[in-house]
Amino acid sequence: MSIDIDIDDAAFIELAEELAKLRRQVAALSTNQERIENTAERAVRGLDDLEAQLEETAAAAEFAARSTQGDGAGESEGGDAGTDRERAAPEPLDMDVLYDWVCQNIGQWAQRKVPTTTGSSGFRWCNQWFEHPEAITRLWTLRLVWVEAVGQPGPSMWTYLHNFLDPTLHALSADTGPFHACSPFKHEPDKGFLESAPAPWRQPD
Repeated sequence: MSIDIDIDDAAFIELAEELAKLRRQVAALSTNQERIENTAERAVRGLDDLEAQLEETAAAAEFAARSTQGDGAGESEGGDAGTDRERAAPEPLDMDVLYDWVCQNIGQWAQRKVPTTTGSSGFRWCNQWFEHPEAITRLWTLRLVWVEAVGQPGPSMWTYLHNFLDPTLHALSADTGPFHACSPFKHEPDKGFLESAPAPWRQPD
């Protein structure tokens, strides 16, 4: 009888340890999921700000065109431009779509010599790029350009590679870029964010 009790006690202890281990894993997964969601939310805000700036620029260009071409022509062209912008509404950020696209078109395609330690010169890449909001914004924008380029004839893909892919990878990998503190064995998701001083025209809470 005492032997059976010892065995049951050992099994109970082992089961308790497994349960504690599972709880820790669930807590870690929950924390990682929350961090990724927060990062994606920051990236969405960045895309929204970029889209707003583009709309303001387009509106200013449209106003300038009306001013130089006359009210009648300007109204006609302005209406066409507005219709075109409605038809070409930007695609909302989808992290699953972006993840698969980055894996297929960068991770499994681009070949670079990557330093194994931080502080070394050369190309940098973070395999947890989805925890860098700037990287999400830049890569989603790059994907939108790629979608346009693959459907166009002629040198459109060369233009994409030369004018968009290379500068984007350079910006992410630069000594001052979002991946500057990362290496294949180290990830620094919250390092080096640029802060803003309090707005002097706003009343403190």
